[in-house]
Amino acid sequence: MEKNFESLTPKNDIDISTYEEALSFALAEKTITNIALAGPYGAGKSSVIESYKMKHPEKGFMNISLTHFEGNEATGTNILEGKIINQLLHQIDYNKIPQTIFKIKNNTKKSTLWKYTILILVFICSALLVVKFKNWTRYLNGSFTNKNSGKLVMNLVKFLSSEQFNLIVLCIFTGSIVFFMYSIIKFQINKQFLKKITIKGNEIEIFQDQNESYFDKFMNDVIYLFTSSGKNVVIFEDLDRFNNPTIYERLYEINLLVNKRLAVNKKKNQIKFIYLIKDDAFTSKDRTKLFDFIIPIIPVIDSSNSFEQFIQTFKDAGISNDFDIKVLRKLSLYIDDMRLLKNISNEYLIYKDRLSEITLDNNKLLATIIYKNLFPKDFSKFQLGIGFINEIFSKKSSLIQDIIEKIEKQISNLEKQLEDSEIETLNSVNELDALFLKNPTDGFYTVNEKKESDFENRSDFIAAIKNNSFDVKQATYTSGYYSSELKTTLSAKNISGIFEELKDKKEYLVKLNNLNNKESTKRTNLINKKEELKLRMEKVYSESMSDVLLSSEIDLNDFINKLECDENLIKSPYFDLIIFIVREGLIDENYTDYLTYFYENNLNIEDKEFLRGIYDRRPKEWTYSLTNFDRITTELSVEELIRFKVLNLDLSIFYIENMDKYDSEVTAIFNVIRNSESSVYILDIYERFKEEKKLLNFFGILESKWNLVLKDLISLNLEKRLKIEEFIYIAIFYFSDSSVKDNDSTIKIKDFIEQSSDFEEYLKVSDIPSEDYLKRLSKLNIKFMEINATKIQTKKIVELNMFQLSENNLKNAFMVYELDINKRFYSDNISLLLSEEILKVNIYENQLNVLLS
Repeated sequence: MEKNFESLTPKNDIDISTYEEALSFALAEKTITNIALAGPYGAGKSSVIESYKMKHPEKGFMNISLTHFEGNEATGTNILEGKIINQLLHQIDYNKIPQTIFKIKNNTKKSTLWKYTILILVFICSALLVVKFKNWTRYLNGSFTNKNSGKLVMNLVKFLSSEQFNLIVLCIFTGSIVFFMYSIIKFQINKQFLKKITIKGNEIEIFQDQNESYFDKFMNDVIYLFTSSGKNVVIFEDLDRFNNPTIYERLYEINLLVNKRLAVNKKKNQIKFIYLIKDDAFTSKDRTKLFDFIIPIIPVIDSSNSFEQFIQTFKDAGISNDFDIKVLRKLSLYIDDMRLLKNISNEYLIYKDRLSEITLDNNKLLATIIYKNLFPKDFSKFQLGIGFINEIFSKKSSLIQDIIEKIEKQISNLEKQLEDSEIETLNSVNELDALFLKNPTDGFYTVNEKKESDFENRSDFIAAIKNNSFDVKQATYTSGYYSSELKTTLSAKNISGIFEELKDKKEYLVKLNNLNNKESTKRTNLINKKEELKLRMEKVYSESMSDVLLSSEIDLNDFINKLECDENLIKSPYFDLIIFIVREGLIDENYTDYLTYFYENNLNIEDKEFLRGIYDRRPKEWTYSLTNFDRITTELSVEELIRFKVLNLDLSIFYIENMDKYDSEVTAIFNVIRNSESSVYILDIYERFKEEKKLLNFFGILESKWNLVLKDLISLNLEKRLKIEEFIYIAIFYFSDSSVKDNDSTIKIKDFIEQSSDFEEYLKVSDIPSEDYLKRLSKLNIKFMEINATKIQTKKIVELNMFQLSENNLKNAFMVYELDINKRFYSDNISLLLSEEILKVNIYENQLNVLLS
């Protein structure tokens, strides 16, 4: 299947209608030479400028892009200037800038090499001839002038030794010197390779300009490069990444000087600078001083519309159906860069294809790739097992211990509340108020004209006050002026405030709480809450890191603040993403399958698929076939069996058959079955052991791990009713009396078994003798409602008195014992039946008379 990858380069065909109008205005206006396109990273600034360039190629654009991703104040202006010069040099035809002092390495043409080689050879030869011409003449005359020399040779020798030839050589020599001097002077003028010469200890600067500073030397050549470039618009990208505002001042000055130089040289064109910057490149209004025109770029993607961009990008890539829409919506909140989103899509396509040997959770794979793109440095550590996420995972044990301690504290508090409520002697709030309410120091209260002594007890007095809306009369003792006799003065008063003040006393509140807990419903709630906490404490050991972080006992912010973490990571605006993907389980403890290839060793692809399905909470059906149990059991811990509710027939049977080695795992498996909605799963395990004739071993283990299984199965109303019946009938035979005779279980089992005595088919599959089986049932005091067994079994049922008295059961008993059943059945046969030795001990005449009357 062809994959739809996305290029990360800027698009050049987007709609730029308003931007185009603004750019055209700025480029046409002579007073505007410094233009800024401002917007956040990923807003689409590059796409806007590339689309404009595509529409207006005649304007002559040149791009200078300075890639830098960890900008800081230490990046010097000179370094940035050097980078700009370097890019300028490589975008301008070198033949247009012969006077530049900067050298570009280039391959020299062979023809040029040959030209200079020949010129140097001619110069050397001509120099030798000029200096040694007399020697040259003697050599020619001595070597080539003899009697045997021909006329042509003699004439040639005569010419080469003549003054005319000497003059020609001298001219050539002089011309060579002139040529070399011209080349050297030209090179010196253009390149200034000789900066200084020293004569008798004195330095003399060649071509010295007294007004030229170091900056001028550097910038003069830069201005020369710009004016010689043949371009009208220079675009600067990513300068803001260096966090160096000074470079903008330098470029502003260059632009000013460049355009002045063009004006002096009477050039009609201008060179305009366009800067692509982020909005916060300047922290004040200074940017309006540096730029003559600012065009804001509205972001293509931000946190408010990122979900829609996610959907569209993944739809274009053909992967939109790979993900849970809720997960996508949450992840999209952390992506605000279109280029980043495209790269995430590209990497997902590659990872998904390359890791396709095993079935992975696409949501987890996407989360891993997003983490990789936002935190590449930490991701590389993550692959080595030392990243920040690994630091989180390493704290799981300590977090679980913290949770356990907090739960134990809650349980201890509940136990104290229950204990305090048990020993509390007060029985009502009125008694409590009676205990704490004090009478006035100089009198007493009356309610409805009654004193406290008029009530049976003080509690009733308090109840009367409350029923009267706390309105009382306060009796105050006063002494007469002339007499020592005390007088009582009554005044109306509402004392509700005094009752409220009682709640400010700690001792009062403690006893009030004890009273509340003493109430049966509240006490039951406390007991239930205590049991829930105990169950929670058992389960916490098997919880995933995601579950642990989501637990109410953990302060997530406090936990994260205590972790050792790279400062740059914490300062990242995307830091919360790491917490989110771990908390949501999108990256869990079993992350390695999402990072590298799977190679079959002693764990084959099917077994790996099974494990991967468990970790991703997408379990295979429980009939899924497994091969290498030793390796699988090594991979799965007891906690994971419980946490992921692992149910697989092959694995469960392996554990049960090897319980001496995997006792804890067997316990975990039966706990999972018992606490899940898949109790019927036990029937499939039973079928496997039945086929292998190992029922005795199976039921022995089952009873030790789940002794209430019969009661639990009887309570189920399932389609597999016949299988449940078979299972219960067989299990009763193998289970001990203590398991079967549980108070609650016995009633349910008796009711179930007594429905029918037709168990012959069930006994056949288990090789249990029917006589032995009936004896086992008789211990449970089973009384079949209807006898529909074989003749032999019916006799045994009657012998053991295992049937309920009914007309049909009596008829069946008569038929088995070949007793006469006729129209006199309801009278004669009673005495006849009672006379039968085999029946008389089991059937009582008064019961029959009542039944048959």
